[in-house]
Amino acid sequence: MYALIDCDNCFVSCERVFRPDLEGKPVVVLSNNDGCVVARSNEAKQLGIKEGTPFFKLADEFPGVKIEALSSNYTLYGDMSARIMAIVRMYAPRVEVYSIDECFCDLTGMELTFDLKQWGEDLAARIKKWVGMPVSIGIGPTKTLAKVASRYAKTYAGYNKCCVIDTESKRRKALSGFPIGKVWGIGRAYVSKLESYACHTALDVADKPQGWIRMLFPLPFENTWRELNGVSCIDTLHQPQFSRYDNRPRGTAHPHIKLRQPLCRETAPPAQRVQHNDGIYCHQLVPQGPGMVSGYDKRYPAYRIEQHHGAGGGCIGRAGPSV
Repeated sequence: MYALIDCDNCFVSCERVFRPDLEGKPVVVLSNNDGCVVARSNEAKQLGIKEGTPFFKLADEFPGVKIEALSSNYTLYGDMSARIMAIVRMYAPRVEVYSIDECFCDLTGMELTFDLKQWGEDLAARIKKWVGMPVSIGIGPTKTLAKVASRYAKTYAGYNKCCVIDTESKRRKALSGFPIGKVWGIGRAYVSKLESYACHTALDVADKPQGWIRMLFPLPFENTWRELNGVSCIDTLHQPQFSRYDNRPRGTAHPHIKLRQPLCRETAPPAQRVQHNDGIYCHQLVPQGPGMVSGYDKRYPAYRIEQHHGAGGGCIGRAGPSV
């Protein structure tokens, strides 16, 4: 199981910690040199202020509305983020900082001894009490499902800041109401293509056959499809991090934690995806043998790269039998 801890309106919330008078008011934080809006309070979102709106347009687009516009203070935001991550490391054995306002936690095995729903609610309450920052926590069997759960926790107050997707019925229910454009890793180009195939929710994509996904989309999209179906295949932590009370050297593996390897389309290392002139895709690998002097892939030195010829003409890629 994975947990995603996401700060609610991070930059605005940081400002409100030291300025309680901003509570309940529409507040925006501006980019460098006060160019455009980079963060909005919930009140500002309800007014219709979009992220990226130039600052000079706010007065014209929202006449007569008092909007608190603040210059960004990244030193403050970084310090508040560090305090939150320190608290999270006290609650989880392995933490991956994803951005200034988000981090993933690997909770593998904790579901056997902890009520994860209560664990998330306690962590959110502790961060709010100690730092003053509101956070939303999503828990799921994959990172993508944890992202989905965190959005529900942020949107609906009934979850009490923590949403858990731990059963098949919860997974299908959560994905059925989740717009495809909000799924982590699916951009606007994919959204328009998916909508042309009548895929409007995350469940519509998750229910598609794997062969259909492979035929129309590249490997990263198939990994997203796997994650939506509960199969973890996005690379997890390369270097485990532990609580500050753990005196093991940084980077030393915990004896009871087995690092997971990222899944790919097959069990072999990921190969270059080659498209021949006739539109046929293939994934090709071959172990290095004696006397091979072709170029090497720095990530996988056991595989050589050479020019080869397939259906429709020659191309450059890893030579060998199709995987």
